[in-house]
Amino acid sequence: MIDRKNWKEEVLVRFSKKPVWRGVDCDEGWKSLICRLVDALDRTKVPYRIVQVKEKFGGLRFYLEEGPLRLDLLGPGRRVSMTGKPRKNAEIFKLISRAETRSFTICETCGKPGKPRKGVWIKTLCLRCHRARRKAEAAGR
Repeated sequence: MIDRKNWKEEVLVRFSKKPVWRGVDCDEGWKSLICRLVDALDRTKVPYRIVQVKEKFGGLRFYLEEGPLRLDLLGPGRRVSMTGKPRKNAEIFKLISRAETRSFTICETCGKPGKPRKGVWIKTLCLRCHRARRKAEAAGR
């Protein structure tokens, strides 16, 4: 079970050792979503390594490298690319896909209910965080 206080460090332990992007590049609002996903992946007992965790176009992107299997899940209604033997790891695919879909309903900043909102970048935000973001963008920050 991931310690919620040190969640980013604990997720980093599960990253691939290959020289790729390393880090959790999203805000604290998705902490619970990501921690629940990693806990669920750990319970599958299927070995895996995380390649990248980030926000893109308002949704969570969670990339795995799992042996010969590579999953690129690009959010709801977007392209899914798999190589290897996806049937063997259908449970992992479902877990990641559900979390990525759910991310479009959770404010990335505070964790409250949200929706994708336009600004300089598309981000999933609640109304309060969206207003704060618009104010900051207008002020040039």
